[in-house]
Amino acid sequence: MLLILIIGGLSSGSSVSSASKIYFFYIYLFTAFLPMLWIVYNEHTEVSSSIVGVMALYIGLLSLIARKISQNVTENIMLSFDKEALITQLEAKVVEANSATEVKSKFLSMMSHEIRTPLNAIIGFIKILQQNEEDSKKLKYLSTIDQSSAVLLNVLNDVLDIGKIEAGKFKIDKVTFNPQEEFNSLLVLFQQSCLDKGIILINSVSHSLPLSIEADKLRIKQIISNLLSNALKFTSKDQTIELQIIFKPETSTLYIAVIDEGIGIEVDKIDKILEEFTQADDSTARKYGGTGLGLSISNKLLHLMNSELKVESEITKGSTFSFEIKVCCGKTLDKVDPNSEIKFDGQKILVAEDNKTNQMLIEIILEEMNLEVSIANDGLEVVEMYKNSSYDVILMDINMPNKNGIEALHSIREYEHNKKLFTPI
Repeated sequence: MLLILIIGGLSSGSSVSSASKIYFFYIYLFTAFLPMLWIVYNEHTEVSSSIVGVMALYIGLLSLIARKISQNVTENIMLSFDKEALITQLEAKVVEANSATEVKSKFLSMMSHEIRTPLNAIIGFIKILQQNEEDSKKLKYLSTIDQSSAVLLNVLNDVLDIGKIEAGKFKIDKVTFNPQEEFNSLLVLFQQSCLDKGIILINSVSHSLPLSIEADKLRIKQIISNLLSNALKFTSKDQTIELQIIFKPETSTLYIAVIDEGIGIEVDKIDKILEEFTQADDSTARKYGGTGLGLSISNKLLHLMNSELKVESEITKGSTFSFEIKVCCGKTLDKVDPNSEIKFDGQKILVAEDNKTNQMLIEIILEEMNLEVSIANDGLEVVEMYKNSSYDVILMDINMPNKNGIEALHSIREYEHNKKLFTPI
């Protein structure tokens, strides 16, 4: 009996330790129990018969337990492999998604450049034609083309900004500027559009703003411009749009809000309008137009500046878009006479530009400024022309055939270093 109990205990332990390979367990079990069963069975007593029955039942129970343990161990191992495979798949998907985002960003950047190059030429030549045109009907047509081109350029810039932000290549560039002058000049750009729609534009830019602040002037003005454009789109005749800007010295922050009396936004759709390519609903897009990028870009830019866009709105009562941004009070800026005029006197300028239309436009503009212009068609040509002559300044395109603008810049700097020369590029 003692021997049976010892063998039974060892077999119980083996059901756990060897169950991962079930046939090992069976080899051990039957090797341990069969000789003992045979001996007890041949005793031919009442007790021996009972013991054989109990042993047989015990072997059966151990087999069931071992098979269950074996099944659990197998499932756990397979689950572990499945998890590893899933992690590998997820990592591959992340790499694939990042690659797709990078490809998309490159594509958007390339397409924006390819479209913007001829569009800049269109806008430039329109400005030239407007200067010399006296026919009121033709001026009206030119103005329409000019406005449409500006809208298209804004859309391109928005798409390009979204691509840069998603690719993590967007940087905040802080400069020192006079906020009063910059924000008031921004309002001037919207005055005519408001007059055309019969909208009252209210200037609530505080007179107690610092003389100068340090922040990303371009992006702050871009955000305000997007908010004013959005308000202008959804506000009707005899309603108001207000630009409110206040400086809070205790926290060194600018509070900026654009308040309109427009159509308003339903509460459950406020979060939706901050998504890319999204407006409150399809009917809004059809009626008022737009890509739905302006507010999304504004909010993404604010996130880069550790802020966010807040929206308060009520249907038919209007909306308030506001944000606060941390700024540094800069040094006092020297006043520049706005009536002063920069005059040139035949300085020589070398322009590296591969697009023929842009070459023509740039040449017209610079010659009107009394500059002597030379044109290079690519990076190789600009380097050779520079070595064979002297110029007061070089305007360098970046995307050019044969040698791009960056490579041409390095070649010129290397040549100048040996000659102890320096030309602004």
